[in-house]
Amino acid sequence: MASQAFAAQLPDAHILADWVQQTWDLGSVVDVKRINLSENAMYRVTTDQKQAFVLRLSQPGYQTDHSIMAELTWLQHLADRQGLLVQTADVIAARTGTLLQQFPGDPAWRCALFSHIDGQTISRADVSSLDFRTLGATAA
Repeated sequence: MASQAFAAQLPDAHILADWVQQTWDLGSVVDVKRINLSENAMYRVTTDQKQAFVLRLSQPGYQTDHSIMAELTWLQHLADRQGLLVQTADVIAARTGTLLQQFPGDPAWRCALFSHIDGQTISRADVSSLDFRTLGATAA
């Protein structure tokens, strides 16, 4: 779970919106809203064309750049596969062509942008240990 220090250091949504607009080729960003906070901070990014994306800010020091890039590469591989039972989000490359970005400032936030998949957040109270075993087996 996210530490209180992590949550207190998150950038302002307006600053994030400006940065996302400059970093990715999405058009005008009209809204950035935090949707989840755990090991990462997740934001829904909405453009003036009513497109939705998800911006993930990785908790500083939680993962290395190498491990984050391995995950992003794996997600891209899954998205390229046909016939999977699980829908995966696309990883959106920045204007520079890279998948992993660093939000300027201290701490050094590692960021990735994904396509948005409709759904809802599940409460931990609604998930059993068997559900977590099934999720782990599916992810593996």
